[in-house]
Amino acid sequence: MMVFTVSFALRLLVIGGTLVSLAASAQTLNISTGVQTDSALTNTTVTMTGRCELHLTAATNPAPGCTINLNSSDAWLFLPKIRPSVVSANYLGQVNVNGVAASAGNNCQVTEYAMGSVIIPESSGFTPLQVFTGPNFVGASAQLGTYTYYNTTAALGAMYQNIGSFILKRGYMATFAQNTDGTGASQVFVAQDADLAVAVMATNLEHQCSFVRVFPWRYT
Repeated sequence: MMVFTVSFALRLLVIGGTLVSLAASAQTLNISTGVQTDSALTNTTVTMTGRCELHLTAATNPAPGCTINLNSSDAWLFLPKIRPSVVSANYLGQVNVNGVAASAGNNCQVTEYAMGSVIIPESSGFTPLQVFTGPNFVGASAQLGTYTYYNTTAALGAMYQNIGSFILKRGYMATFAQNTDGTGASQVFVAQDADLAVAVMATNLEHQCSFVRVFPWRYT
């Protein structure tokens, strides 16, 4: 009689009288910084933290057998050859956001990126713009969200005609203007590839902004 000892790392299988060694195929991949690009990943548990990107360039089935954990709002998953509708329908089930199944429009965004998609782990209530009363990001501050007209004292509060600096998160654009209807001196800022930190507002906008509006930036 033959006796085999099976370890966690190795399994032995007899097929048609032949002994076959099957090494455990599951893998892990941890990414916390920088950009990693692969055609596809197979049977891999990916955990992304910090500020990082994973680009999977296959046009179909880019991550068979994989689970991808996006554990930071700055950990982005790019699928540059697969459209957002296909990602949402076929691949989003392989993604978790901070331990919860990814849900487009709830705990993540699935948006266009060139001819494909990017999955951004941000909730629908994410506030991408932080404004400060002082230069160099000091003084009182407030978080501003998307699509809202911030053009009254009720909406802007202590920030009404009192913005001295701001930080805009990557993937968003913001308009600042002197007048409540968006006229007068104005400036549009786009944070396309990284967070945008403006330590000192332009002279004709510093402590003069009566209008702010933020939109997601769409990657062409």
